[in-house]
Amino acid sequence: MKEQKETKKYQVALPQTTFPMKGDLGQKEPTIIEKWKSFNLYQKIINKNSQSPEFVLPDGPPYANGSIHIGHALNKILKDIIIKYKNMSGYQAVFRPGWDCHGLPIEQTVNKKLGAEAKLKSPQEIRTLCREEAQSWVTVQREQFKRLGVLADWENPYLTMDPSYEAEEVREFARAFKKGVIYRGVKPVYWNWSLQTALAEAEVEYHNHKSPSIYVQFPVTESKHKSIWGLKESDKLFYLIWTTTPWTLPANVAICLNSDFEYGLYLCETEYFVIAKERASFIEQETGKKLVHQKTLKADLLVDLTASHPFEKRDSKIILGDHVTLDAGTGCVHTAPGHGPDDYKIGLKYQLPILSPIAPDGTFTSEVPQYQGIHLLKANPLIIERLKELGCLFYLSYVEHSYPHCWRTKVPLIFRATPQWFMGLDKEDSNIRAKALASMEQIKFFPEWGRARFQAMIENRPDWCLSRQRIWGVPIPILICKKTGEPYINVDLMFNIADIIETRGGIEGFYQTPVSELLPNFNSQGEFGSEGFTHSHDILDVWFDSGICHAAVQNKTQGMKVPADIYLEGSDQHRGWFNTSMLTSLVTQEKPPFKALITHGFIQVAKGVKMSKSKGDGVDPVEFSQTKGADILRLWCSHEDYGKDIVWGNDLVDRVTETYRRLRNTLRFLLGALNDFNSSTDLVEYDKLTYYDRWALLRLNVLVQDVTKAYNEYSFYRVYHLINVYVTVDLSALYLDVLKDRLYTFALNSEGRKSGQTALYHILDTLNKVIAPILSFLAEEVYEHRLDKTLESVFLLDFPKVKEQWDSPIIQEEIKKIFEVKDIVQKQLEEKRAEKTIGSSLEAKVFIQAPEDLYQILLRWEQLREILIISQLSVTQGPELKIEVSRAEGEKCPRCWVYSTEIDSEEGVCPKCLDAIKE
Repeated sequence: MKEQKETKKYQVALPQTTFPMKGDLGQKEPTIIEKWKSFNLYQKIINKNSQSPEFVLPDGPPYANGSIHIGHALNKILKDIIIKYKNMSGYQAVFRPGWDCHGLPIEQTVNKKLGAEAKLKSPQEIRTLCREEAQSWVTVQREQFKRLGVLADWENPYLTMDPSYEAEEVREFARAFKKGVIYRGVKPVYWNWSLQTALAEAEVEYHNHKSPSIYVQFPVTESKHKSIWGLKESDKLFYLIWTTTPWTLPANVAICLNSDFEYGLYLCETEYFVIAKERASFIEQETGKKLVHQKTLKADLLVDLTASHPFEKRDSKIILGDHVTLDAGTGCVHTAPGHGPDDYKIGLKYQLPILSPIAPDGTFTSEVPQYQGIHLLKANPLIIERLKELGCLFYLSYVEHSYPHCWRTKVPLIFRATPQWFMGLDKEDSNIRAKALASMEQIKFFPEWGRARFQAMIENRPDWCLSRQRIWGVPIPILICKKTGEPYINVDLMFNIADIIETRGGIEGFYQTPVSELLPNFNSQGEFGSEGFTHSHDILDVWFDSGICHAAVQNKTQGMKVPADIYLEGSDQHRGWFNTSMLTSLVTQEKPPFKALITHGFIQVAKGVKMSKSKGDGVDPVEFSQTKGADILRLWCSHEDYGKDIVWGNDLVDRVTETYRRLRNTLRFLLGALNDFNSSTDLVEYDKLTYYDRWALLRLNVLVQDVTKAYNEYSFYRVYHLINVYVTVDLSALYLDVLKDRLYTFALNSEGRKSGQTALYHILDTLNKVIAPILSFLAEEVYEHRLDKTLESVFLLDFPKVKEQWDSPIIQEEIKKIFEVKDIVQKQLEEKRAEKTIGSSLEAKVFIQAPEDLYQILLRWEQLREILIISQLSVTQGPELKIEVSRAEGEKCPRCWVYSTEIDSEEGVCPKCLDAIKE
């Protein structure tokens, strides 16, 4: 009996909860996902907000090819944070995930699997296999994204290979054609000779490439031309050009100068050379050859004269162009309009022939008989050797430089003039580029630096090459004349083809519908159409697929619209999806598809080194979720400023994991402290709370205000740091440490304890909602353990709002005075510890004399002794602030550890603990 009495005597109200300290996230998170699925949480959220204003965030579709990587995870988690926050904040924010399903990578994968058998398959069989390949990865990626805790309309995604989407894409092409912005032209485009298809700007990336660097001599034979330079007919005169693509020399038709530059005549041994004056010293330094200046002329005097091609029987015309610079070369630019965009433009101006003697596979055609059938890369050394033999090679070296490569095959690209379909950006009647640049003023950018980058991408991009020479994609809706090879173009036919695609199973419907049905009443005139027509086999650029999301998804999904509130993707999409979406929307809808752009950076393994799964240094987000937990990954995504490139490292992951543990343990403590608290009967009115508890709610108000602002500005790293600082400083260091005495040792139903629990109730409720968009699994798990849980999920609750009643300027000012006093007390406590007068602060007694204003404040703060964490306190009024610390009187209460002169002789505890025991 005595032992039982002793146990009861020292019993304290310790927090009790079934919420586990250890997360076991890898095992626990999948069960939460299954729970969400079991009652269709996403749809319940959307239904709950059915009468709320819409918030539109379309999903820029990832490519359905391979498992997701850490960049995918960052992108989807950022979107998920926004969608969850907006749905909790009074909006209806639908999230319809999408996948990009056509295009080169999927077709490549299918052909690689087929091997030699690929050549035996029909286009229809290849398309069927491509569709199956894409669908398989849609299924895989969907489950992988779910594992990250992303809530979405997973049962109703949009796929660019859905018949309805393909049909709308064809309609968008027809609408754009009707507006007059689409044209067919022969002009140089990026060409992948290994795949024999054109590429657009967005499909090009730059890697280092080793190329021959040659200075080539173009002889001048005209007497008149030599006389302008003051030379005799017998003198040898050359224009010196520089190139790293010798294979383009057979297509040379001109040499371009800049009218703003001065050109010099230079003697090198017995030969004369024309070079831009500012480049002469650089050429001397590079080649080691002495150039002696003879004369200077302005370029205008040389225009329309000619030089001779080094090895072809034709002249090279001297022309002028602003694209000629002094950054490299000689200031005399070798011009082949069939192999370069600047060359092409200047060629049109001077009506130069557009020669492109390169076949689709990268070999020379019969236009250059001496190299016919030889691949251009193998022709380079042959051309160089021929220049040597003719005495026209001034200097040869090799350079490693940044060079355009295919984004998928990594093959170095060439410019090749071919008939392609283009979207004209500068046509007078539409002027899409100007409209895009003007619309920048309407758009917000997060971060702001995205504005300049996006604007530069719009300013500098060429006309958009829309056509591709591949099998797997949406066909360009035209027919081709069998006799002439010319296209039959008719907008009504295009819309008819779109309807066929939508109602007859997708793009196969187009290919399987006979031309006689598509064009039943065509009467040929002359050769055109005399032998009938065939289906076009050019397909649309995959960036056109995703770029018309505004028409196929935003305009056709309930809860979405144009313009969207935001588009959110990686920084590479300034020239990709952001860019193509803007252009197509301005053409067909005459407005931007979005109001704001959010840009995130890339993930790096080290500063300046991009993480790449293909290099073996990638992080598998699914594997990470299974071992460490998706919540850790989600917290990591919010930890860094995503507007910059983010370095992934174990130290950073460990730091984020420690933050998670601290937050989890804090929430566990709050749940335990509320173990016996009934929110329907025990809540204390605000005016009856202690001042310190009111201060805690004031700090909670500040958190809500700051976090809401950060969420609204999409600054999730600020949300992370605000929450971390709040939990570490406001809660752990300043509030909970002080509150523990009341929680543990006061009578269970005492006013002081219920006051503290009321504050903790609001803190737990608010903090859990605040973290929910980021730490979705933790917030859900905490909500599961709430005693007052009424709904199925934390995501069916409303995001907390600032409560005006809690915003007390008086408490804000008075707490400053309290903490100033506490700082002085703490300093003296340390001095007493150093003197060995006391050990713990509870061994101290504090005397405070204060002027009247401060004295009244100290009296109002009835929890002052607890705030100072001491045993005894005496406060008096006096002329000035005076604080003295001495050793506490009496004995230490074995239950609360506070020293008292009134220890009960029978129970052996202080009066406060005696009341608690009696209750």
